[in-house]
This record gives sequence, C-alpha cells and structure tokens, in this order.
Amino acid sequence: PVHLFREPGEAEAYRRYLEGWVAQLHGKLVERPAGSWPEPEAAWRTIAEHAVWRLNLISMYATASPLKRLLVQRAALLEKGLRDLFGQELDHTFPPAPARRRLRLGVLAQHFGPQTETYGLLGFYGHLDRDRFEVVLIANRESSGGVAERCAAAADRVVHLSGDIPAKVRQIRDLDLDLLLLGTNVSICTHDITLLALYRLARWQVATNVGVATTGMRTWDRFLEVVDHDPAFGDRNCSEELLCLGLPCSMADVGDLETLPVARYTRAQLALPEEAVVYASAASPYKLPPEVVETWAEVLAAVPGSYLLLCPFNPNWSDRYPEGPFVSMVERTLERHGVGPERLRIAAVSGSERVRGLFALADVMLDSYVCASGVTLLDVLATGIVPVMFHGPTLRTQTASVTLGRGHFPELFAEGVAEYREIAVRLGLDPGWRRALRARLLEHRRWVASGALYRQVGAALGEALERLARGAPVAA
Repeated sequence: PVHLFREPGEAEAYRRYLEGWVAQLHGKLVERPAGSWPEPEAAWRTIAEHAVWRLNLISMYATASPLKRLLVQRAALLEKGLRDLFGQELDHTFPPAPARRRLRLGVLAQHFGPQTETYGLLGFYGHLDRDRFEVVLIANRESSGGVAERCAAAADRVVHLSGDIPAKVRQIRDLDLDLLLLGTNVSICTHDITLLALYRLARWQVATNVGVATTGMRTWDRFLEVVDHDPAFGDRNCSEELLCLGLPCSMADVGDLETLPVARYTRAQLALPEEAVVYASAASPYKLPPEVVETWAEVLAAVPGSYLLLCPFNPNWSDRYPEGPFVSMVERTLERHGVGPERLRIAAVSGSERVRGLFALADVMLDSYVCASGVTLLDVLATGIVPVMFHGPTLRTQTASVTLGRGHFPELFAEGVAEYREIAVRLGLDPGWRRALRARLLEHRRWVASGALYRQVGAALGEALERLARGAPVAA
C-alpha cells in the first residue's frame, strides 16, 4: 500500500488506479468458468496468489469515495484463490435450526484483547439479554488481561480456534450457530479472519461497522447499522443488506466513562502557551490525506496564535509509520498558509490513557473528514474536549455521527469541507460557545455512563437478531 500521500489529489488518483487494477484482475480471473485459467496459466496463478495474500487496501481510508465495487471484486478474487488455488469449498448448508430456548450467537474476532474492534463489538453483544441469547466468543488467538476477562464475562463460553483454515472452519460450523457477528476488520488485508469470513459458517452472518466498510463477501447476509438509512445508502455502500436498529447512536464499551484514567500532562511540558487555543487530533496518517491537513492549516491561519497538537502514530493501525515524511508534509502544508512549524506539536504517545491526557490539554478536537473517529470519541467525552466532526455519504464518514449522535450535537457536524472549517474556526474564536458545548458533552457523558444507551442498543439488537433468525421481516 501507499503509506503516505504528499499532495492533494494523490489519494483519489491511487484509488482509481487500484480499482482499475483489481477490475482487470477480476475480468481475467473471475469472469470465466470455475477452475479455468487464462494463459500463461502459471503466471496468472502467481498473480492470483499475490492478490490473495498481499493486496492491502488501507490506503483507501484516505479517500472519500465508496469502496463497495472494489471490495466486492477483491472478495471475488479471494474466493477464486481459495477455490482454485487451494481447493476449498466455501458453501455449506445447515440443517433447520433445532428448537432451543436461546438463540446461539457466535462472535468471531482475531482476539478479544485491548483494541478498537474489541470495544466496539462489546458495545453490542455485551448488552444482549442472556436469557434469550447464548453468546459464544470465537477467537483466532488467545487473549489475557482485564479486557479479555470483561468480554468473557459477557459470554457463555470462549472458543479458541486451532489448526489450519479448513480445521478452523470445521470448528466454527460444529458450533451449530444460529447467528454470527463479525468483529474484526476484513476490508483492509488478508489474515485468518478474512479467509474464514469467505466461508458460510452460520445460518445467518451479520457484519458489523467495526470495519467501517462492507465485507464485499457474498457469505455475509446483513450489515449492522445503528441508525436508519435510506435504501440508496445501502445500495451505494454495502454488498450486504442493511440491518438498521433505528437508534440515534451507539458506543463502544470501554468501561465507565466517568472514571477512565487520564494521563497527567501540562501545557508547559509541550511548550504550549496557557492562553493559546489548541486544536488536537489522534487520527492516524492513513486518515489524513493532504486535503484534510490543508483544511486544518486554513483553520489555524484564521485563529491567531492557535496551535495544532497531533498524536498520529496509533499502533491499532500500524506498528510502522513514515514518521519523518508525514511530519514534513504537515509542516509544508502549514507553511503554505503562513503557519510556522513553531505552532505544531507532534506527540509520540500511544494508548488511550495518554491520548486522553493530551486531549485534556486542548480545546478543540479535529476529526478526519474522510474517515471519522469511533472509539476516540469516547476519549472526547471522557475529557470534555469539543470535537469538529463530519457526516458524509459513506460508512467511514458517518462513524462519528453513529457514535456521538448527530441529533444530539447537530452544530458540531459538517456536511461539507467549508462548513467543517467554519465550525472549527468559530470554536477557536468563541470561548463561550466552547464552554457551553463542553457542558453539554459532559452531561451526555453522564447519560452514557448511566448505562441507558447500552440498554437501548442491547434491546434493539436482540429484537432485530431474533426476527432475522426466525425469518420474520427486519427493517433495513
């Protein structure tokens, strides 16, 4: 993948190139009789194997375009590889579901240790009625520690997969699941969960928004969305049918928001003036194409004496970043707008507690408008920093509005770049408005901490899954 885009327009140009390349492979390899190969066969087998194991789409998170076509064709290439390269049969017919008191729900994930997806998924299955659902966690590798223990406590049992992919498929199918939730992002690269997701593993398979993109795979029947969408949104973004809960928002479950630990930093430690307006972001470089940084530079130029504090090198996204080139790109962009490097701070910290500590020093959180934040917004609530967010036409540009609730804070959500810039500038220039919004955010935090939101999500999800499993119509 491309790890850093340096100039405006590069991310979209790369998306068009990658989509064209994948479409060519799809035409050559998939749109032909099963088991057959174009000539020279050996070369095309090598190309197919490369597509299965090496294709990485993380750079696409820096674009604002829908990814459905790309992900559907990529999934078809993965299927071709499993079937024709490795002789795997992906389909499976389950017998009619047995009569049992509780529906058996599986939750498939790479692991249940501390990670964004873990918290996001726990916000769903962790609040189901256990008298109606038997919850089985299915982990590709074992996890230990407090987070794994919380997940296990929210389930009836934990199954750890072992062996090769066919053996893991048999383990999951032998669980005789009524429903399966997908809890790991399979839209970026190929790993064990990506390959397992290509198989029919349960009677009903429901993808979740932890991956902020469709799976593109024909084995997933529904895509779980908290808020309601019109059918056109689903057609544009998802290969699955939408399963909408009709709620204003939902949140990852990271524990009690009122008592989350916050690292202690001072502005003096970062050479930030006490009276300055500080904008902060914890977005990964993969979410920050030059266009987003350009907008931030315009905001800083319009707010005299303001600073930009970034903590971008999040290990959830990668363990290696082009740190030097990224910082250079940000500095060059700021300088084009008359903002000197002395107004930029890059904090090489990781972990939610430290990110919250930096947010506590700042005044305004700037979210990426090509790939919005999810779990990071809980750090926003924990500290009371006021965020500037985006509501766009794709799944990944609506994560913030699903998490925090666009209806709760409509004045903080922009639908265009100009509006985003205006909100950010006003927040920098109007401390009274910031204080009023901060008070509302802290009140919202108290409501979330009361458990009311999670109870709503658990009840709505339980009803939707029951109707799906029983074959009754489910609103989409």
